[in-house]
Amino acid sequence: MRHIKGSHIVVPRVHPEEHAYILQNADKRIVFIIPYHEHYSLIGTTDIPVDAYEQPAIANEEIDYLLQLVNCVPREAACEVGCRLDLQRRAAAAR
Repeated sequence: MRHIKGSHIVVPRVHPEEHAYILQNADKRIVFIIPYHEHYSLIGTTDIPVDAYEQPAIANEEIDYLLQLVNCVPREAACEVGCRLDLQRRAAAAR
């Protein structure tokens, strides 16, 4: 059986709409941006194979990956998320 890790971050709201965005990066990975509560966005992906699935953690490289992709969303659709200082929460889980 193969386990996959999901990495998720919560940042200040990146777009004013009530719907979610699904983005596909050049590496073919899917990233979603979901409104989370009133003032936040949940940003995440679930495409990382893992061997040690008992205690998954989000790596700094994965945080940078998510922030970089979100900052590529056209300006009309999103506000820039500056850096890791904007992170409100981070989480990882394996399935």
